[in-house]
Amino acid sequence: MFTVIVEKAASFNSKEIFTLERGDKSASVTHEAVADFGEKAKTATKKFPLTDSKKIFDAFAALDFSKIFKESGELIGCDGWTLRCTLRNGTNELAVELWCPCEDVSKPETTKLIKACELVGAFFQKENL
Repeated sequence: MFTVIVEKAASFNSKEIFTLERGDKSASVTHEAVADFGEKAKTATKKFPLTDSKKIFDAFAALDFSKIFKESGELIGCDGWTLRCTLRNGTNELAVELWCPCEDVSKPETTKLIKACELVGAFFQKENL
């Protein structure tokens, strides 16, 4: 099973997690929103045919995490947010975490990652699922 996990966390403990899983016959995306101040997480899952998710899975499979790592530099701050993207295939896992990433022509692989992550959120929001 191929899994993509996208986590967006703010410095004040709110977190949004999208988990996209591809099975043999279908796929699903689970959205979990963790609010500030210890509020309970809100979770929703949608299932859909594999053909509907091909564009998203292809976008993540095309990423070169070593290039993203090299583009990231040493930036870190006390406020802002982080983006963590994890790819799992069976027991293998690959992840990258970035502080306040933004689209930038000088960081093409990071920009591809941001756009792939945006696809997951947009796909979950589709009303036809």
